[in-house]
Amino acid sequence: PQAHPAAWATVLAIHEGIPGHFLQSWHWQRRFGGASAPLRFLCVADDVAIPRGYFGAMLNIEGYAVYAEERMREAGFHAGRDALFALVAHALRAARVVGDVGLNRRTMTRDETAAFVAEQVGHPEGAARLEAERYMRGPLQAVSYFAGADALGSIARAARDRGLGDAAFHDWLFSFGPAQPAAIRAALERGPAPSA
Repeated sequence: PQAHPAAWATVLAIHEGIPGHFLQSWHWQRRFGGASAPLRFLCVADDVAIPRGYFGAMLNIEGYAVYAEERMREAGFHAGRDALFALVAHALRAARVVGDVGLNRRTMTRDETAAFVAEQVGHPEGAARLEAERYMRGPLQAVSYFAGADALGSIARAARDRGLGDAAFHDWLFSFGPAQPAAIRAALERGPAPSA
């Protein structure tokens, strides 16, 4: 509760719970949990992963959670102020791309990055400064949310064009574990399309 305002509760429940991280993790643990080398990365917290640069799977992991947020928003799940905060969350993910890349390419200073996030997303100054600090601690990690969601959304549309329904697509998507979206797209293009 200290880290996030109550207004973000619905978006965070989707992102962290069902249909986001919890559902994805549950599928992966059910599928791969009995393997001799189960997916241990699921137990690596951000405060450990980010300083170590351990985010190779985040395009899939964080990307999927944001993809789930967007699917729920597009389906009309949110009402009233929850709908507004879903859009703010979307704006934050887009602002992270500009801020993270700008700061780490040194086309923006830390202060300019924080000011950009505050202006574009409506974050208070302190929260915007924390975003800039995050980009400095783990360059490109924050980009994985938007970039991963965009890649997975594109794969979902391509699968839909091949006649694959949502439930079958998500089962097929989860069958890859934490694979990069590019590898998942390549599997779809190699075809045949996964069965419905």
